[in-house]
Amino acid sequence: MASSVQHSAHTVDKALHTADLRVLVACLYHLTGDEKWLSDEMRPQRDVRLVADPMAGFSQETADFIKNAARDWLLSDTSEPAITDPGPDTFGKMMSFFLGEEVPPEYVPMIRKDFGYSPEAAPRKITSTTNRRPRIAIIGAGASGLCLAHQFDIAGLDWHLYEKNDDVGGTWHENRYPGCGVDTPNHFYCYSFSPNPDWTHFFSGSSELLNYLERFADDNNLRDRVTCGTRVQSATWDDLNNVWDIELFDESGSRHDTVDILVSAPGHFHQPVTPTFDGQDSFAGQIVHTAKWPTDLDLSGKKVAVIGTGASSMQLVPTIANDLAALTIFQRTPQWARNVPEYHLAVDEHASWLFRYLPMYSQWYRFAQLWRYGDGLLRFLKVDPEWEHPDRSLNRINERHRNEIVSYITEKLEGRPDLLDKCIPSYPPFGKRILIDNGWFDTLCQQHVTLVTDPIDQFCETGVQTNEGEVFEADVIILATGFDVTTLASRIDITGKNGVTLADDWANENPRALLGINVPNFPNLFIMYGPNTNMGHGGSGMWLAETQSNYITQRICDMVENNVATVECISELRDEYTDRIDELHADLIWAHPGTPTYYRTAAGKVRSPMPFRLVDYWTMTNERGLEDFITTPHSTSSTTGS
Repeated sequence: MASSVQHSAHTVDKALHTADLRVLVACLYHLTGDEKWLSDEMRPQRDVRLVADPMAGFSQETADFIKNAARDWLLSDTSEPAITDPGPDTFGKMMSFFLGEEVPPEYVPMIRKDFGYSPEAAPRKITSTTNRRPRIAIIGAGASGLCLAHQFDIAGLDWHLYEKNDDVGGTWHENRYPGCGVDTPNHFYCYSFSPNPDWTHFFSGSSELLNYLERFADDNNLRDRVTCGTRVQSATWDDLNNVWDIELFDESGSRHDTVDILVSAPGHFHQPVTPTFDGQDSFAGQIVHTAKWPTDLDLSGKKVAVIGTGASSMQLVPTIANDLAALTIFQRTPQWARNVPEYHLAVDEHASWLFRYLPMYSQWYRFAQLWRYGDGLLRFLKVDPEWEHPDRSLNRINERHRNEIVSYITEKLEGRPDLLDKCIPSYPPFGKRILIDNGWFDTLCQQHVTLVTDPIDQFCETGVQTNEGEVFEADVIILATGFDVTTLASRIDITGKNGVTLADDWANENPRALLGINVPNFPNLFIMYGPNTNMGHGGSGMWLAETQSNYITQRICDMVENNVATVECISELRDEYTDRIDELHADLIWAHPGTPTYYRTAAGKVRSPMPFRLVDYWTMTNERGLEDFITTPHSTSSTTGS
């Protein structure tokens, strides 16, 4: 904790100069317990921008008053806040006060747990000393697998983790192309129970995110039970012995193991979509995918063709463009991209000081990001059946977003009507993932950069040929073509009861799972980041990992405490859940017929994003239990959950 002994007045003043005042006001109530910090004169101004003004609407005089009060506390002999947990009622009022808008009461339990409050915030621990504890295998050492392993450790469960790569980190281990990073602020893109006060930027690059996950594995002693360089080739349920027979493959060959419970956590973004083109073998240069970036690739002075204009392309292109002799970008559909001036903003040492030493600062700052990058948007992505422009937007607010982004793009492409025609999407904003402008539009205006919207006909020896017969020369072709997000866990050869494979159950691009986690006919199988758990409206993959880890740990602890050998998702519940998802998506933007998006399958099913608010999904995973399953005790025949 901070005190005058530990920190000089100069250090404190420098740190407070960087403070977000709405966060500081909330902290001061904790620090002092003085009700004046929750009075109207101290109420922060509502700010709906993704990155809010740190002045929070206060005058300079009031800002100085707030900072001086924090300074006095930090330089006093006091080392502990007067109020750590204000209780549910006061905390709910503080949330609304802090944001300048009414926060529905259902958010209180979720955010209190994020803060580490309430009994539910304590990790589950097995209390039974006699009941059998299952052997568990986790597939994938990314954000989900590592979080789950940590939860299992606390619970006292027996687990082992298999990772196909040579180290932990998942998506951030694999994706290392220039400019790769997160488009969610990283103070929210981390585990709530393991904040990082040392982020160097508010939106971190892949190397820093990878370092966070590697350090998390080290700090929590997880590596001893992580086997890297080992792929799970298949898993087959043995109904006689109630175990999974898993086939493992590494450089020494194939071997088998048996476990009681299997958790698949390979994630959404680890299987690149690698399209093939006619004439591909005739191309004399090098072809690479952004997700398989060669560490020794030197693009300096070369002619480069980039295929695709999604998230990876928008990060990559501005990062490499200045070093190239020529850059040609092939676009199938334009993307909506918004301006976030703070995207490259560094977290200086003084701002880091606040996250490290000022009690409650990190938690309230994280809450602000969770709210702005979470559920605040979803209500504006619903179709208004009375809206007069359904082809271009969904409702009045969606139209306002459209106009704001169009104005921004028009300003960036001033004097280039040829580019403007190519860069304004026809579909509604948020129909595809909204991207952050990483200098994309400025790059398109450079003389050596060409944006091509004619379809590709074939590759040839010297480059890429369009269906108009025009050839664009290239020394290197980069595929920025994204990931397969429909096969998910079924990419592993998983066979459940009666020889049914997960690929069969999810055939025709129709993956379905209760809570995105459990599938009928696959006992003791849990899936992380499964169908309809991608957060198209906002959120954080780390938040999802934490939420699902808690759910899975709870269910396995239930199994141990109740002497249950197997759990199998009740088929009717999976169907009811899927029907509810389809019903909700029918009124949401991702079902819009004019939107070309990987979120929707060829059959018209929306199987990637969740249609719920984060709080709805969090509540479901906390309120549901063994009643969703057919359970088999260790000693007798099967019974159905009540």
